[in-house]
Amino acid sequence: VTVVRAENPGNTTIIGALFVGRSFRKDSNIRIQGITFEGGGNLYNSSHITIKDCGFHGGFSIGTNDHPHGNEHNLIEDVWIWASGERIIAINYRSRFNIWRRVLVRGDGCDKKYCRGKSNPNVGITVYDSSDVSLQNVMVVDRILAPGDEPYADFAVAQHTRGAYLFGRNEWLGTISLRAPDTGYYMEPDHDGVVDPTIRISNAIAWDAAHLGFNLSRAGTNNELENLTVRALGGDGVRIAPALTSGSLRNVISVDAPRNGINSRYPFSHVNVHNAGQGAYRQNDCATGCFS
Repeated sequence: VTVVRAENPGNTTIIGALFVGRSFRKDSNIRIQGITFEGGGNLYNSSHITIKDCGFHGGFSIGTNDHPHGNEHNLIEDVWIWASGERIIAINYRSRFNIWRRVLVRGDGCDKKYCRGKSNPNVGITVYDSSDVSLQNVMVVDRILAPGDEPYADFAVAQHTRGAYLFGRNEWLGTISLRAPDTGYYMEPDHDGVVDPTIRISNAIAWDAAHLGFNLSRAGTNNELENLTVRALGGDGVRIAPALTSGSLRNVISVDAPRNGINSRYPFSHVNVHNAGQGAYRQNDCATGCFS
């Protein structure tokens, strides 16, 4: 294992980005610790890389679209990522078996041409064309939009490459969206190639999202959502689209939703809905353990 670390963690800054791997070479078994990078970072062709106690001022990504070798078995732990002028602050792209643990993300707006229009949504952190990815105690806090930025979500997913890259068995465990300027969690893998189960969200918070708290749309099969706390300021607290036919939802606290506290295609149980503007429930009634 190659180790590159600061003698005094937090006191070493590199003016420039971290870049690991080349299209013709996979870099493996490297540990980088205690360094702040002014310029972001990219695990471009990598395996068994550990990034720990590091800061990235600029977008950070695992993966690329210009070679097929993949990026697997990497760990991003105790890392903070913040950027302006970026449409996506952090991304796991066409990569699998990666863990993001105790990561703090903030976006300070983009205000660029490539951040405008429906095909260019603004996102905190996304899992894109990827499988077997675990986000553990990841927080997106106080993300903002610049004028003209296309709103989307703090946490997002996508599956845009038909059949080429599988999406699924991804999980969001103990994650927090705080004061999203749009939606807290927006999940819509929109092509085939999803694997089962597709999405698991457990012990998660979406607080003071300007639109919806949790929104699952075209999001695969047998999704599992449990132990959610949500305060949505512009839509439903939890929405699971009518097209989704298999999955579970349980143990939810939803407060102050202007529309419905829970608007779910899945049957749900053990929920507490307070002060929902258009009714506590939609699509289904609560099965058991219900308070509103």
